[in-house]
Amino acid sequence: MKRWLPCITLLFVLIGILSACNDQSIVKLKGESDYWEGTFVMTHPFKKKSTEALSYTDYELRVTFKGKSKELEGVNTLEYVYETDLIGASTEQRFPDLPENKTFSLKGQETGETAIEKDDKILITIRWDGQEESFTVD
Repeated sequence: MKRWLPCITLLFVLIGILSACNDQSIVKLKGESDYWEGTFVMTHPFKKKSTEALSYTDYELRVTFKGKSKELEGVNTLEYVYETDLIGASTEQRFPDLPENKTFSLKGQETGETAIEKDDKILITIRWDGQEESFTVD
C-alpha cells in the first residue's frame, strides 16, 4: 500500500492542476415542444479577480426537428428566435430543396450588461411554413 501512496497523491495533484486550468463556465439549457427540441449553450468566462466584471457570454442555440427528415419536405423557410427580457436574436433559412439534416444552429456573443445569465428565462420560437411553436429552455 505504501508503494501506491505517492502515485495516488500525484494523481490528485494533477487533477487539481487540470481543474484549475479551466477558466470558463459552460451552462447547457434544454427544452422542447411537439415538433422541436432545443439546446441553448452559454459559455461564461470566470472572473480572474473579484473586481473584474464578466464582459461577455458566447452562446449557441441548436434546434432539432423531432420528426423524420422527410417530414420537412416542402418547408421553404425556417425561422428560429431566442428572446430574454433584455435581448434576443433570430435567423431565417430558406431551402430550395429538402434540408440535409434536422438540426439548425445560431451562434453569437452577447456583451456588457446584456450578457445572458443562466437564470434568465429564454424563450425559443420556431416558425416554419405557417406553423409556429414556442418553448422555454431551463
